[in-house]
Amino acid sequence: MDRKLQKKYGHDIEKTVRKVSTFFPDIDQQLLVSVVETYPKLVERRYDAKRYKRIEIGNFLMNAQFIAGEILRQFSNRNTRAILSGADDDAWNLSNRSFPSSPI
Repeated sequence: MDRKLQKKYGHDIEKTVRKVSTFFPDIDQQLLVSVVETYPKLVERRYDAKRYKRIEIGNFLMNAQFIAGEILRQFSNRNTRAILSGADDDAWNLSNRSFPSSPI
């Protein structure tokens, strides 16, 4: 990895998500940033002995998977969510995609 690029973004996940979003016009930057904002500030507290609850770890992992999926979806022509969301009968409401769901 380019050291300049690494220094520019470091551990600032929100800044990284904002930059990555500029490359993908179909990505929901606002939703990704709102998910990243829920992350614990692990770098600032890396020496603390905080014990996270199972639900906190689960939320973190599911949201990390969500962000990875959103970015990977930009490289593929397969988007099941778009197909299901476009259904006429509104049977599939996939507007809340992060966990826990937060309306935007």
